[in-house]
Amino acid sequence: MQTVIKGRSMPEALYKKNGKYTRIRAVDVHPKMKESTTFYCIKCKVQVTHSQGKKSEQSKPYFRRFQNTPHLTNCKYASRKTLQEYEREVGTLENLHYGVKTPLLLQQQDKDEENTKGSNDEQKAPSSIEKHPSEIVINPKKRHKKHLLTVDDLFYELSDIEDHSDISLKSKLKDRIYGKIYYSYSQYIEIINNYKNGSLKDYFFVSGKMNINEFITLKDPLKSYAELYGKNTSIRLKIYPYTDKINKELRNLTYRTRENHKKYEFIGLLASLRKIITEGDKTIIELDIFEFDTDQYRYN
Repeated sequence: MQTVIKGRSMPEALYKKNGKYTRIRAVDVHPKMKESTTFYCIKCKVQVTHSQGKKSEQSKPYFRRFQNTPHLTNCKYASRKTLQEYEREVGTLENLHYGVKTPLLLQQQDKDEENTKGSNDEQKAPSSIEKHPSEIVINPKKRHKKHLLTVDDLFYELSDIEDHSDISLKSKLKDRIYGKIYYSYSQYIEIINNYKNGSLKDYFFVSGKMNINEFITLKDPLKSYAELYGKNTSIRLKIYPYTDKINKELRNLTYRTRENHKKYEFIGLLASLRKIITEGDKTIIELDIFEFDTDQYRYN
C-alpha cells in the first residue's frame, strides 16, 4: 500500500470576515466556529481543515490539508519528502548529514543585485546544464547533505527524526543537528564555544523563550531588538530583526501571546552572529535574525 504524504501542519490559517481574509491561530478556534467556518491556507489560500490534535501525544490544535485539496506547488505547506522515503530511495540514512542554506532574504538580495548589472553580463558564455534533482543518484556509501532552509524545515526534520523507529540512528541524526547547526534553549554556551574554536556556521538555528514585554524594545527605533531566554540565566540572546517586516511580526507575536494569557512564546530563529560581549556577570550574544517560527510539531 502506497504511503500518502500529507501536507505540513499549520499553526495559523485564514477565514473570511466581512469579505476580507482574517488570520486566526488554531488554538483560538472555538468548536462552534469550526462547524460554521471555512478556513484557508495562510500562504496559498486553498481550503484547509482544523484539527484538535491528539491529547495522547500532548499536541495542540493545528490546521492541515483539506481532503483532496493539495497546496499549490510553491506553497511552503505543500507535501515534502520524509526520512522514510529518503531511506527507501538511498538505502540508508547512516551517511546523511545536515547543512543550513543562505537565508531567503539574502538570496533575494543577491538576485536583485544580479538583475541590476550591466548588459555585458548577457554576453557571457552559457553555463553547463545542471542535472534535475530527480536525475542525481546518491551514493549511499558516501557522506551526503540535506540542507535546511527555514525554521519550519528544522522543526519538521527534528519531529521526523523523533518519530523514527531506529533508536541508534535517531540519536546519530540528532547529534548531527544539535550543537552543529541548531542550538536549543539549553545550548547557548555551545554558540560561544563553537565561535571560539572557529566551527560556528555563518548561518544557524537557535530557539528560546521570548517574553510578552519584548515589544517594548522592538518598537524602539534606537534599539529594535528582543531578548531570547534559555536555561542558562547567565547567557542572554539579543536578537535584531533583519527587516522591519520581521520586527513587526515579532511584535504581533508578543501581542497574540498576551491575548492568549501566556507569559512567553517558544520560538526558533534562523540567524547569524553579530558579536559576543560581556555585561557584568552576563554574556550577551547578539544575533541578526532572518526568519523566525514557532514549533508547530512538538511544543518544547
